[in-house]
Amino acid sequence: MADYFSPGFVPHVDPKKLIVLDDLFKLAIERTIQVYDDSIWIVPESGIQDLNQLPEWKTMLHSITILEANPFLDTEHPVCVMVFSKSNPLQQVWKNDTMLGTYDELHQKHLRALNTSSSAVEMTFNDPLGALGYRAVDGTKEDDSMRIKFCRGDELGYDRQRIKVSSRHLTYISTSVPEPMLDRVIEEANRRIEAYRTATHDVFLTAFMGNTKNGHRRRRLDYYLSRRIFNASFLSVKALDSET
Repeated sequence: MADYFSPGFVPHVDPKKLIVLDDLFKLAIERTIQVYDDSIWIVPESGIQDLNQLPEWKTMLHSITILEANPFLDTEHPVCVMVFSKSNPLQQVWKNDTMLGTYDELHQKHLRALNTSSSAVEMTFNDPLGALGYRAVDGTKEDDSMRIKFCRGDELGYDRQRIKVSSRHLTYISTSVPEPMLDRVIEEANRRIEAYRTATHDVFLTAFMGNTKNGHRRRRLDYYLSRRIFNASFLSVKALDSET
């Protein structure tokens, strides 16, 4: 561990927070908002993911602006602008010039997607023999053919021999969904993915380096959330079947 992440190295930082304050820019923000009422930062967009674990940051948050157009020449790392203001903590979230809502409004929509069953159907990710395919990361094409989605395994077009325990972008999944239901569950899961993305504006999906051809930030929808979306979709289709 680097010295600056050691408990006590940075004055006035609670050692318990070091699990979240795991980057120098986070330590810098933490110390600055303790001293100054107002500050502006250009930081990795990943910092948005930690805000709910940093209540002091939220209390002073004026705005977050996601910059899809890369402002730098030497990196493609996704960045955002965070503004902190003790006197004007609006908690606004912007994407470029568009106001998306407040952080808490968007986060509540995100939580609703998380607060669903994860065990209604068995799912084993990274199973090379799985009948279900999952594209966890947006591609770069403009026609949405490489957009985050579930599909039949044979439609994924990825070498099954390349699947590893650590695969995180393209994968195959074995599932206990009955074969006659699978296509309908896939369709419902993809509908829910799109509904989630529309409602949250992708704010809580991990930003991926590089944009799509039409200039939108590429995103990753992790296995934790995708499992819950697929489970909710299975339960929805199952409920419809029981009514007929």
